[in-house]
Amino acid sequence: MGYYGSMENSLWGRRSAASILSALCLIVGIMLIPSGAQAEQSSRPNCSGLGYTVARSDEVLVAFDLATGAATGTQVPTGSGPQGMALSADGSTVMVAAYGDDQVEFYDAATLSLVDSTSVIAPIAIAVNPVSGFIYVSQDGVNQISILDPTSNAVSGTITTGGTVNAMTFTPDGSNLLAVETLSSAVEIFDQTGTQIGSPIALGANPYAIAVTPDGTTAYISATFQNKIIEIDLTTLTQTDHSVMGFPLGIAVSPDGQELWVPLLSGGQVQVFSLPTFTAQVAVPVIGGPSLVTFAPGTDIAYVTAQLSSTLTGISTVDYSVVSTEVIDGGVFAMALCPTAEPEPTTTTVAVDPIVPSFTG
Repeated sequence: MGYYGSMENSLWGRRSAASILSALCLIVGIMLIPSGAQAEQSSRPNCSGLGYTVARSDEVLVAFDLATGAATGTQVPTGSGPQGMALSADGSTVMVAAYGDDQVEFYDAATLSLVDSTSVIAPIAIAVNPVSGFIYVSQDGVNQISILDPTSNAVSGTITTGGTVNAMTFTPDGSNLLAVETLSSAVEIFDQTGTQIGSPIALGANPYAIAVTPDGTTAYISATFQNKIIEIDLTTLTQTDHSVMGFPLGIAVSPDGQELWVPLLSGGQVQVFSLPTFTAQVAVPVIGGPSLVTFAPGTDIAYVTAQLSSTLTGISTVDYSVVSTEVIDGGVFAMALCPTAEPEPTTTTVAVDPIVPSFTG
C-alpha cells in the first residue's frame, strides 16, 4: 500500500469506493486564474498578494502571503469535507466545495468571511471560465457538472458527463472546458454552451490531473498509478506517453509554457521537464509527499502542497531553490492563488466573447 494506502485511509468520503477514488483525484479542478483572465481583473482585487489553501482534515481555509509563503493568520472553518477550491474571475471571492455538506461556499477574499453558499450535491472540483466568469462544479456520483452564475451564485444549468469528473480546466481563451474522468479513463471537451466537442478521449490509464499550455494547444495529464504523463495535442487529439517514476500528481505548466512541473508523491520531489521536448531538467526535493504545484502570479515562486506532512513549500522558478516552508496543520491540500494586483501584459489572445452560456441539462 505504501503512500497510497496511507492517503486512501486519510481521505474523507461517504458514498462508495468509487467516491473515495473520486476524492483522491480532484486536485487540479482547483485552478489558478489563467493569464487570459488577467486583463479582466480590477487594479486591486480583494485577494491581492494572497494565496489560499485548505487544511483538509481540520476543515479550515487558510490565507498565506504569496511573496513569503507565510500564513497570514487569517483562517476560518469550512463546511464538511472540503475538496476543490477556486477564486472568482474578479478575485473577490474564494470558493470551496464542501463535499460533506452538499454545497459550494463563497468567502470574501480579503476577510475570509462566509458570504454565501449554494446547494450542489457532492461537489468536488471547481473551475472558473476566465472570460465569462461562470463557475463550473463537478459532482461525485451523479455524472454532471453544475454551472453557477457569478452574479447570483445560483445554479443556472448542468452539463451531463460520461462519468464523475475529478478535475477540470479551461483553455486560456475560455472557449473549451476539459473534464477529466478518472474511473472512466477519459477526457471530455465542452464548449461554452455546454455542448460536447467530439467523442470522449480514451486514455487507457486512470487520469489524475490536467494542465494546459498558455497557447491552448497542448494538454498534459498525470496518470498516477501508471507512472506516466499523457500529452494530448488539442488540435489533432493525438496522444504521447511520457514515463515518470514516483506517482505523479497535481501537475502545472509554467506561465511561459516552457516547463512542466510534476510533483512525485513517493519520489519526494518535484520534477521539472522542459517543453515541448519533455526533457528532465531538475528535481527539487520536497518532504512529505508533494501533491500539487501552482505558480504564484507576479512572483518567481511556485508553491507545492504536501498533504502527508501538512507543509506548503515555495520553490524559486529562477534557480529551483526552496525559498520557504510553512507548516499548516490539518493536511494542506488544495490551492487558489491571486492574480497580480496590477495586471501584467499577456500574449494570450482571447478569441471568444464573454457570452452568457446557454446550457441544456
